[in-house]
Amino acid sequence: MTAEIRIPQLDTPEWDASMATGGLFDQWHTACRESHGGGIADAGDTDLMRLGFEKMTFLDGEAAEKLRNRIDQIADMPGRLIKTDTDQDKVNESSDKHLFSLLAKVFHPQAERRIAHYFGSDFFVHWYLLSRTHPNQAPNVSFLWHRDAGPPTFLNMMVYLNGTEEHGGGTQFLDMETTKKLAAAGYDYPPVSERLSDLSDLAGKAGAEYNPVDLSLAPGEGFIFQPTKVLHRGILPTQGTRYVLFLNLMPSCCPWREGFRRWTMNYMESVAGNWSPNHFAVLAGDDGPTVISA
Repeated sequence: MTAEIRIPQLDTPEWDASMATGGLFDQWHTACRESHGGGIADAGDTDLMRLGFEKMTFLDGEAAEKLRNRIDQIADMPGRLIKTDTDQDKVNESSDKHLFSLLAKVFHPQAERRIAHYFGSDFFVHWYLLSRTHPNQAPNVSFLWHRDAGPPTFLNMMVYLNGTEEHGGGTQFLDMETTKKLAAAGYDYPPVSERLSDLSDLAGKAGAEYNPVDLSLAPGEGFIFQPTKVLHRGILPTQGTRYVLFLNLMPSCCPWREGFRRWTMNYMESVAGNWSPNHFAVLAGDDGPTVISA
């Protein structure tokens, strides 16, 4: 492996620039593709590539129920529950063994092929989150239309652990074409205070059709999506608690199982809004790209 990845100092203009096309994360992605040797099978015209999001079954009903119970169990342990102002509970899974077993179920062959096809390389889990959201009338910023900031290429996954008919919540998406038209009309990455729950008027002015995709989900079903390229928003539950597993995925120069062994799992609350470069050197090891810190 001859690629050389130079990590700029955090909180500098160089670090900010590393998020842009051609920056640090793009260089890492290129090195990961080279290390993989280009052996990714073509997944064809998938919804993930065409629309920017795709519905998929990740867990069976029994596994989804066990994880719901696990969230409730962890939430009852002292110091393990983080409760936000919008009645969303976040919990930490302290058992690496339990987490690895869960990921092995979620990344079944179809899901793993779809992710690898998107990246053109192996991948790893950058962060994860187990959450339960209770009915609430005041949505936070995740429940308003937005795109996620961050590196040019990464994926998010949401696995619903109970069905939408049970809690009345969900997730809506606008496809990539509509998202581009709305961005050109000014709704690109608006300040948090200017996020909207209804884009129908702006879509009309932009010449875009406003047809949010809002699919019913059974326990264990969810979405894999390109969060920087599709507008999306959560729908608050209305009649019960919504249980969700979130995963954030990035390209890797080694398979996710090996990456899990090398890279200590982070929790969302410790890395949200702060893309850590530490994993580059850890995942590269002795057989990956040369990583040089500033």
